[in-house]
Amino acid sequence: ATKAQGGEPGWSEVGKKSKGTMIVRNEITLSETPISRVFGGSLRLELNRRGMKNTVSTQPFYELQLDIDLDDVRSISEAMRVFMSPGHIEGLRAKGGKKIDASQHSSIRPPKALVLHLKRFNLGEMNGHTRARKVEKVILYEEMITLPRRFLIGAYASSEFHLKAVVSHIGNSITNGHYTAYVKKYDRWYLFNDTKVSPASTEEVLSQNKTAYLLFYESK
Repeated sequence: ATKAQGGEPGWSEVGKKSKGTMIVRNEITLSETPISRVFGGSLRLELNRRGMKNTVSTQPFYELQLDIDLDDVRSISEAMRVFMSPGHIEGLRAKGGKKIDASQHSSIRPPKALVLHLKRFNLGEMNGHTRARKVEKVILYEEMITLPRRFLIGAYASSEFHLKAVVSHIGNSITNGHYTAYVKKYDRWYLFNDTKVSPASTEEVLSQNKTAYLLFYESK
C-alpha cells in the first residue's frame, strides 16, 4: 500500500496496474487483551461513490447488532443478510455541492467467539410520543451457522460457528424483566436461572426464539 495523495488521511491501495483503487480513511484496532483475542472482530465498511474513489474504514467490534424489527427478518440468517446487504447512502455531496450516488458494503473478520446481539428493544411512536418497546418476535436460530464467504475478510477467516450460549430476556417491558442463560459445557446444555443451575435439552435451548437476546457462537 502507498500513502494517499492530496493530503487526504489514510492509505491508497495499489492495483495490478499500480493505480490506487481506494483510500482507507480510517482504521481503528483493538488493544490486545485476553478478551479482544477471543471476542474482538473487525468490521469493514466500503463506501462506493459514483465518479470518485471508493473509501474504506475498518473498526473493531465485540458484538454484531442485528435489526430484527423488519418484516422480512424471521431468522438469524435473514438478519445477517440484511446486515451485510449493500445500503444506499443519501445526503452525500461532492466538494462543489453536487449530490452524489453512494452505497455502502459491509464485511467482517469474525472473532473466535461471535456474539450476535438481537435488537429486541426499539423506539417507536405511540399516541404521538416516542416510547421504548420490546420487539417480541420469534427469531429462529440454529446450533450451527455458516457465514457466506463473500461477507468475510481474508481467505482463512472461519465461516462455521457453533452455538455455545444463549441469553434470554423474559418480560414484555424495556424497564424490567428477568435474564436467564443457557450454556453448553462438554456437549451438554445447562440453564442458569439466578442461583439455580439445571440440565437442559437442545430443543429447550432452540425454543427460546422469542426471548433470545444474545447468542454466543464459537468458530470451529
